[in-house]
Amino acid sequence: MAGGKAGLKIDCADSIFIEYNYIVSPERKLSMKHVSIIVRAAWDAEASVWVATSADIDGLAVEADTIEALEPKVVSAISDLLEMNEVSSDLRKIPVHILSEQFARVPNPYFR
Repeated sequence: MAGGKAGLKIDCADSIFIEYNYIVSPERKLSMKHVSIIVRAAWDAEASVWVATSADIDGLAVEADTIEALEPKVVSAISDLLEMNEVSSDLRKIPVHILSEQFARVPNPYFR
């Protein structure tokens, strides 16, 4: 395919709407035209590990014992997946946002 455009829209579970545009070129399969990659990190209590996934990068599934140990694994995996999928970008370094969420409860002093 020579110089066509392909669009992808994703409606994430967190009600965040993200739109991505890719330019298909003869040199590369896909060229990313969005600004950053969003990665969601969640604690898997059963396995006692943090698990990172992303709707932005097909095949991303990384786990680590701590959130701090997760970051370098995520960055390395994304780099490999971009290369394997022949995805290029106009950016020299693509920003990666690793978002984690933990749930806690605070006692209500007024509850009787």
